[in-house]
Amino acid sequence: MLVVNKGFMNAESATYFSSHLSENDITENGFRGTVMSLSNESINKQPVTMTLDQEKGVSSNSSTSSLVLDWELDEEEKKHLKSYYRKSDLRITLFFCIGYMLDFMTRISISGAKTVGIIEDLNLKESDFNVALSLFYIGHLLFHIPSNIILKATKPTLWMMFLLVGMGGVTMATAAATGKISLYLCRIAIGIIEAGYPAGSLYFFYSWFPRSEVGKRIGYLYSFAAVSNVIEGPINAGLSKIKSNALQQWQWVFLIIGILPCVWGIVGLFMVRDYPQTASFLTDEEKSVINKVLSSQGNKTDQKGFSWKQAKLALSDWNIWVCCVMGFAAQALFNAGALFGPVLLKSMGFSTEMANGLNAIPNIFGFLSLVFSGWIVNMVGSTGITQAVCEAVAAIGFILCVATTQKAALIAGLCIFVIATAPGMALAPAWVSSNQAGTTKPVIASALISAVASFGGFTTSYIYRDQDAPRYILGHAVGIALCGVVVVTSLLLAWLLHRENHKRENSNTDISHLNKQEIIDLCDRHPEFRYRI
Repeated sequence: MLVVNKGFMNAESATYFSSHLSENDITENGFRGTVMSLSNESINKQPVTMTLDQEKGVSSNSSTSSLVLDWELDEEEKKHLKSYYRKSDLRITLFFCIGYMLDFMTRISISGAKTVGIIEDLNLKESDFNVALSLFYIGHLLFHIPSNIILKATKPTLWMMFLLVGMGGVTMATAAATGKISLYLCRIAIGIIEAGYPAGSLYFFYSWFPRSEVGKRIGYLYSFAAVSNVIEGPINAGLSKIKSNALQQWQWVFLIIGILPCVWGIVGLFMVRDYPQTASFLTDEEKSVINKVLSSQGNKTDQKGFSWKQAKLALSDWNIWVCCVMGFAAQALFNAGALFGPVLLKSMGFSTEMANGLNAIPNIFGFLSLVFSGWIVNMVGSTGITQAVCEAVAAIGFILCVATTQKAALIAGLCIFVIATAPGMALAPAWVSSNQAGTTKPVIASALISAVASFGGFTTSYIYRDQDAPRYILGHAVGIALCGVVVVTSLLLAWLLHRENHKRENSNTDISHLNKQEIIDLCDRHPEFRYRI
């Protein structure tokens, strides 16, 4: 028996599927959120169903055009699913969130090194330091998609652990830099290695959780970037007090921060498994229920196969590219607080220790705003509106920083723009992921937006210059402009998707002439797919 999810297929499409596709064809090709197969045991549980024609008020004698409002579970299965979520969050979600925190700490460790003398010790110019910052993002931009392809072709867990150990090793090697060339090489290398971690983490979430749960985990993942700022501030403050004849203070920054992901990567070998079906910490009942849930959505990432047609579709999707522009600006805004928060505070007259310590305050609240971003979206009912409002508030923070030199107002402005820009880092990737279908297209889409968004850090490498202290008018002006970009793209995309949904509601597109693979390769362009706005 084939059951069609609500809001994706009309009666004609459902009839075509039931007559042309077997259950195995559908689940093996991973047609996300479209069709699910139910075993006889599941059918006997009598899920609440209605025919598509009945829903439209049209009588029908077809028994194949049925729909299930959601995957149906009995009480025992719900209990096993709840247990599955708890175990998976404690291992998979927690591991990758902490890993992303360490990823971000290694990325911005150079900012902490700046406050304790790396520029002076290596005889760098301010422009040399800015080049070192930006070189990271070149490697980061270019290797997102290749890294995800390697992850898909190899053992995912081993690849992710390799990335963690690699980023830690290169960070520690940066302590041996003797000039700008060696510093440049280290920054390029760490950018290449770290490129695959965010998109790879999203891949694991897709593999372990149904789509209704993935968005929350993405919010948790990116919230730990704010945690990295909270932790690294006190760490840098403590390291700045180290007196050693063997090493400079900035070298201790790279060594201490670099060793953390190395240790965590080794821990991951014992903590993480590739897929639910290979996890020894799950019971057979938990594996069975999550397999049922994931199969119902076609989310079978453990199956091999790469569709170049879907990859091409992802690269030509205007929806993804608008989100990429939005993600680029949102990431640049978040990095403004992450990289230059301590520098801005130090320019106000605070000591190095006090600047690093005070920088933790806005990042604590930034973490909270990221954690609750998913709840806010559900309450508002629109990702686009939520994103636009957050960045409009962030613009107020930048304006405060431009308009005054009073310490209290500057700290308030810093807090406002860090807190308000934090959710944007997660909302754009979550929006993209919720509007994808297929097996390969979501993987390419997540890597693409992660790559372009991370390049937003390239912008903030140059906009806060020492000669602009203490007001940094150029940097804050660019921040205000970026807020405007996010507001416009968010509202524009929400309107375009709403218009496309309305167009499809009033369309009678016939796809009965397409074969099964052609229908699967339609992905989100299927006439019954509805976008989230």
